[in-house]
Amino acid sequence: MSGHSIFLKIGAFFSRIFSTKYNPVYHLGTLAIYFFAIAFVSGIYLFLFYKVDPTQSYISTVELTNQWAGNLMRNLHRYSSDLFVVFVFFHFLHMLITGKFKRVKSWLFGIVSLIITIFIGLTGFVLVWDQKAKLLGVLTAKLLIYLPFFDPSIAGAFLINDLAYLGGIFRVTLFGHIFFCAFTAIFLWLHEIHLSKPGIFPPKKIMLFSGFFILLISLFFDASLDAPAQDTVLPTETGFNWYYFFGYFFMKILSVGWNWVLILIVTLFIFSFPFLFKKNKNYIPVINADLCDGCQQCAEDCPYDSILIKQNEKGEDKAWLDNEKCVGCNICVGSCKSMAITSEKIVPNLINSAGNTQHHIITCSYLKSKLNGLDLQNTKISEAICVGNINAKAFDETLVSEKNKLVILGCESCYYRFGPEWAKNRLNHKRRPVIKSSVNYSNILFVTSGQNIKKTISDFINNANVSSNKKELTVKDFSKVNIAFAILLSALFFVSIPYFSNQKLSFYSSKSRTLVLNLKYTSSPIHELQNNSSHLSHMQSPVPIISGRSEIKIEVFNTKNNELVFSKNYSPRGIRKDIAVYVYDEVEVPENIKIILSETEFPEIKHELSNIQLMKGESRVLRFLSGKLTL
Repeated sequence: MSGHSIFLKIGAFFSRIFSTKYNPVYHLGTLAIYFFAIAFVSGIYLFLFYKVDPTQSYISTVELTNQWAGNLMRNLHRYSSDLFVVFVFFHFLHMLITGKFKRVKSWLFGIVSLIITIFIGLTGFVLVWDQKAKLLGVLTAKLLIYLPFFDPSIAGAFLINDLAYLGGIFRVTLFGHIFFCAFTAIFLWLHEIHLSKPGIFPPKKIMLFSGFFILLISLFFDASLDAPAQDTVLPTETGFNWYYFFGYFFMKILSVGWNWVLILIVTLFIFSFPFLFKKNKNYIPVINADLCDGCQQCAEDCPYDSILIKQNEKGEDKAWLDNEKCVGCNICVGSCKSMAITSEKIVPNLINSAGNTQHHIITCSYLKSKLNGLDLQNTKISEAICVGNINAKAFDETLVSEKNKLVILGCESCYYRFGPEWAKNRLNHKRRPVIKSSVNYSNILFVTSGQNIKKTISDFINNANVSSNKKELTVKDFSKVNIAFAILLSALFFVSIPYFSNQKLSFYSSKSRTLVLNLKYTSSPIHELQNNSSHLSHMQSPVPIISGRSEIKIEVFNTKNNELVFSKNYSPRGIRKDIAVYVYDEVEVPENIKIILSETEFPEIKHELSNIQLMKGESRVLRFLSGKLTL
């Protein structure tokens, strides 16, 4: 069973509740954009009242929360942002299941959009500057300072609430939060640029239905707001938003190094997806320019904008195919009334191949297996890449008498986007090329993938009572919304959003005593390069060139029994080990401790800090300032 067939099975379940037209499973991408738009608009409102200052940001957020309108807009902003990520993730799964990730450019732009979206969300949480924001800052800093070109003082700024340092970070964060929203819009456009008639928003009824439920949860479920970041050094139990923080959960169970390994593996794997799997064969159609009359219908119908109308040297309009954009759906074959477009996959006289049979079933290639075991007399089954590539002339040829019946079996959600829709419109005289006007619609049935296909087709073929008054195509799909179940299922889904948005999770124990080592120390040189006296004077350094510095050792002792509870050596940075030593570590310590910092090459050089007492749940940050250790 193909991935698209699995997706159609999942979709059929929801079609029974929401109907085929309003099935949210078939509008995942447009729903994501819809919630992004809500987040964007509500974010503009919040920005009007936000104060870009770490000393005032939390207060301004509290003031907003205490206002009815401000709180509602804040909740809308949070939950629409959450829903954006949720539907982007569902859309991502859809692409994986159906194999559409093989379209390289679209896949890569989509993944970049997702990464930018996560970044936007994280910066938004930091701007609140509560305990949750502090946790994000500390965990992100721990990831960054693992790399040799980041200064551990980044983490220290978050830990000790260094307002002078954080003020700059906040301005950059706010700029990134706003700028990357616009950047996301650009990447979403690049993600869909290869599509013809791209869907920006879902149908109006879906927007109204979804809008009602997000408004409802925003009224009854407040977005969490933790205590101010200044309350503690290390945040203990904080709010945890699974939609944006999911990657940080691994910081709780894996070391920083292993987190980087995981990040690199997952990133490389996701970006390389289109190159890891073999592409499906594309049956590229061929356009006979001599037969083409330049009607432009093929260009109008192409789902991927791969057909252009250009003038030839005689000034005549002719269709031109861009093979790079073409995905091989062959829908253009069904669009051409002059039969100027052909394909090796489509038998020229598809209907005539039925011979003298009375009835004909044309099925999409993804649904042919659903006809296995169907035993009908005088019935021919033909397979098409997509039902949208069957030309109206072929439909006419199968309905030469009142005894002939035609069944078209198409997807509820077309793999190639518009196939079933174009086929139905051609049969209903709503889109060129159309079938002959004398056709008896009682002899034609269009069946979608979610139905009891074998029974539906058998009943139709075997029914001898044919009416001659039908003026429109019969489409067997889920046309009615089960209102009760639609409301119930939607309510359960939307209520789950605040639940996973406002979870509590502890990264640091509120019962332990934690000493955070966060310092920069310039140790004594152990090697110096001498100036070459043969060089010109301006090429000689006025001071000795250091080619290596001493490592340092930090030891922590329990002063009650002089027991060593922590000891670790730290090396200078740089290829020649000639840069300062940067330290970041988190150590659980007993109640009374003393700390000794010494240089391994020069043991006589040491710095000591004694008589340190930490209460249960307390955290202290060790720094090296003005030539001495300080907390």
